[in-house]
Amino acid sequence: MNIYQEELLDRYWHPKNRGSVDNASFSATEHNPLCGDTLTITARIEHAILADVKFNGNGCAISQAAADLLTESLTGKTIQNARAFSPDAMRMLLTVPISSAREKCALLALTAFQKGLTSSYAHN
Repeated sequence: MNIYQEELLDRYWHPKNRGSVDNASFSATEHNPLCGDTLTITARIEHAILADVKFNGNGCAISQAAADLLTESLTGKTIQNARAFSPDAMRMLLTVPISSAREKCALLALTAFQKGLTSSYAHN
């Protein structure tokens, strides 16, 4: 097992950002019907900055580790920078090759985040 796979497994077993945000500005849930993974992203925005971003859910190591990495990466970013966070940026965060069969798992947290941000803060 390489060091990147070990980091992902560590994020799966010991996530740093699991939970929900108090006084959340938005919450969004995504579900992958192919494998059953479900993720909810909550975030609090203060002065156009993501002050706190957390996730809850269950699923495979890739979806859970990706959610933990994403929430850590987005905390402190401006709404504008967060909107620009792309699937390619998500793949780079994961640092391991993701097969096409696991792509939806890897992007589930990003999809939920973008859904929540768009529905709640389309005007910002």
